[in-house]
Amino acid sequence: MPCYTIKEISTNLAASNKELLIKALERANYSIMFQDDETITARNARHTITIEDGMITVSGADANATSIQEIASRIKASYATEVVNYAAKRYGFTRVQEKNNPAKSTLKRKY
Repeated sequence: MPCYTIKEISTNLAASNKELLIKALERANYSIMFQDDETITARNARHTITIEDGMITVSGADANATSIQEIASRIKASYATEVVNYAAKRYGFTRVQEKNNPAKSTLKRKY
């Protein structure tokens, strides 16, 4: 396939809080290129993604079903982390990550 060919593929991304979604994209190493009330466009070194109405569209020369699922999973995990951080802060908890496993954390609260 020629190097100038661009493929697009889409999947569903359920994220209700736009501010947390933007933080999640930045956590997943995407730079926000454009945003308005309905659309967010971001890119990293390999892909450009557009999120509109809960659908994520990935554009890039190597976009395929596997890459879209990997990207969506990474963004969903980052979004979940941002939601937990937001809720913890809102209710007075402190989130402490485990040293050996950064994916695991504990919420603590002083009384």
